[in-house]
Amino acid sequence: MKRILTLSFAALLLGVGFSGPAMAQYYGYGSGWNSQGGINQSQARLQARINAGIANGRISQREANRLNQRMASLAQMEARMRADGRGLSFSERARLQARIASLNLQVTRELNDFERRRIGFWGGRRTF
Repeated sequence: MKRILTLSFAALLLGVGFSGPAMAQYYGYGSGWNSQGGINQSQARLQARINAGIANGRISQREANRLNQRMASLAQMEARMRADGRGLSFSERARLQARIASLNLQVTRELNDFERRRIGFWGGRRTF
């Protein structure tokens, strides 16, 4: 009986010892939605969200113009940072990722502001 308890306790400790390092994974800086695939892919995903919002009517033309202007400003900022030919430094990449995250938040707000869709609390069009 004592031997079975000792073996089961050793197996438990061994299992905990091997599962600990597997759980402690390093995801690096910026492990949010926009860190997968780099700056250009994040910009492409963001532009696709804007285009989808325009297509399904959740983003008005005025909102789309404003968001596209911010996208163009972001692209110009990236071009200026890459102009030296050395690539992006850590701080430049962090600034770009912060701008992309901010713009993504604004796109989310515009998608969910109910300006174009007359739905919400009443569940349909207002009749008054």
